[in-house]
Amino acid sequence: MKPASGLRLAVVGKGGVGKSFIAGTLARLLAADGRKVVVLDSDPVAGAAVSMGMGVVTDSMLADAAFESPNGWRLHPGMGAATIIKSRSAVGPDGVRLLQSGKADVGGMSGTWPSIRAFGQVTRRLASDGVLGDWDVIGDLPAGPRHAAFNWAPYADTYLVVTTAGSMSLVTARRMIRLARQRGAEVLVVASRVESHSDTSAVAGWLDLPVFMSIPTDDAVREAEAGGLAPFDVAMDGPALQQVRALADRLVPSRKVNS
Repeated sequence: MKPASGLRLAVVGKGGVGKSFIAGTLARLLAADGRKVVVLDSDPVAGAAVSMGMGVVTDSMLADAAFESPNGWRLHPGMGAATIIKSRSAVGPDGVRLLQSGKADVGGMSGTWPSIRAFGQVTRRLASDGVLGDWDVIGDLPAGPRHAAFNWAPYADTYLVVTTAGSMSLVTARRMIRLARQRGAEVLVVASRVESHSDTSAVAGWLDLPVFMSIPTDDAVREAEAGGLAPFDVAMDGPALQQVRALADRLVPSRKVNS
C-alpha cells in the first residue's frame, strides 16, 4: 500500500459477494476526502455506478475512442489514458469519476466491443505510461477469475479479494489469489456478508491468509441496492458501511489521522 500516492486496486471475487458495493463505497469515501478517484468498471452487469450514487449507467463510454489497426486495436492519436479518464469519465457525487467498458443489454455485449477494446487500451496505457500517479484507481472487475487471468487490471498493485464463507466463493477467491500473486500484486482478503466470527475464521482458514477486513451482512445495504440507491447515501451509519470506512482507513492511514 502506498498512502503517499494514489491507490491502484482491483476488486475481485465471485458474483454476488459485494464487489461493487465495496468498490463504489470505497470510492465515495476517498473522494469525500478530496482525493481524485476513478472507478474503472469492466463488469458487464450494472453495479458500481449504483453503489457510487449515479443510478444505472449503461453508456459504452469509449465506443469511438479506438480503431482496429493491422497490429490490433489502438487508441486514436492524442487520446492517452489520462486524457480519456479526464474527458470521457462520468462525474458522480463527491467528484468521484466512473469509466466503464459497457453493459450488457437485450442484445448481449455485441454492441459494446469497440468500447471494450478501447477500455483495455486505457488500462494498459495507465499501467505503462506512469500517468495520474496521485489518483486513486479502483477497478471493479467482472465476477470470477477469467478477466483477472487475462489481466484486465494491469494497473493494479493490490487485489482486494472479496469472498463470503461459502465454498464456491472461497474456491474463486483461491484462484484470484493465485492470479494476483502471479502478477506480483499484493493480496488483501475481505470477508464479506459475515454473519459471525466463525465466518471470518472459515475464510482465513480456507485461504490460509489473514482477513484484512470483515464486512458484516447489513439489511440496509440490501434494501438500498434493491431500490437502486447508494448505500453510502442511505446506510452510512450501518455496520457494513462502518467496516468499509475502516477498510479505507487501513488502505489510506492518513484518513484516520486527519479525521
